This record gives sequence, C-alpha cells and structure tokens, in this order.
Amino acid sequence: MSWFTMISTLLGTALGITSTLFTERIRARDVVKRERAIVVMDAYVAFITAMHHAKGNIRTVALEIERIDESERGAKARQAFRGSGVYETLERLILLAPEGVVHAANSLFLILRDHRYIVANGNNPNSELYRQNSARYAEALHNLRSLVREDIGLESFNQNVPF
Repeated sequence: MSWFTMISTLLGTALGITSTLFTERIRARDVVKRERAIVVMDAYVAFITAMHHAKGNIRTVALEIERIDESERGAKARQAFRGSGVYETLERLILLAPEGVVHAANSLFLILRDHRYIVANGNNPNSELYRQNSARYAEALHNLRSLVREDIGLESFNQNVPF
C-alpha cells in the first residue's frame, strides 16, 4: 500500500466526519429554532386568548352592572380581569417576544385594564365611554395581531378581524 492511498483515505475520512458534524450542527440549530418558534407561538396564542377571556368576563360584569352593588363593582371587575390569566401570559410574552410585539401587547393590556376601570365605575356596554374603549381595544388588537404575524413570517391583515 502506498503512502498516497493511505493519506487519501485518511483525508477522505476526515472530510466525511467533518461534513457529518457540520450537517448535524445545522440540523440541531434548525430543531432549536423550530422548537423556539413553537414556544413563542404558544405564548402569543395564550396571551391573546387570555385577553379575549378577560374582555368577555368584563363584559359579563358590565351587562350586570345595574344589579351589582356599587361597593362590589370594583372587586367584580378586578376578578373578571385577573381571573383570566392575563398577568401570567403577558409576563411570558415579555420574556419571549421581540420588543415591538411586547410594546403592542402591553398597550392592549393597558387598554383592557382601563376597560376594567370603566366597568368598575358603573359603565355598561351601551355607554359612550365603554364603546370608545372597545374601539381602542379592537385597534390595539389588530396592531398586535399584525406584529405577531410579521414576527412569525406571515403577511399582516389589511383590515381588522373581529374579536
């Protein structure tokens, strides 16, 4: 056996091992990227769903506002807001999402918190203040959805999608 054959074999083996390691590294990076995308997507869905639940719960309180004692309105509105998991899901989103999405999510959160105060002060769904804040909520939700879609690589909606 000549030296040339032995060197060629060793070089071929080294090249094969190197390319296999390189390919595995790329594959592992892609797996981590996909897994992270799934975690982030779950955080987005959990937050928006929690916001919908909170809004629905607050609306339920608002529909009953005339029958709720004034001293209990604040507690009922707070429970409707807090009981939906909005604080936990917002925190998760803050840890995982890009800055633009976090700002949009926080804006939506603050608008819904204002909604809680509006209901706690005795406003029902027919009041002007309630309707104005609902419109602000819808606009902020559309903005958040657009940023989320952009972050996950989809085109954003041109118009509001009802919530």
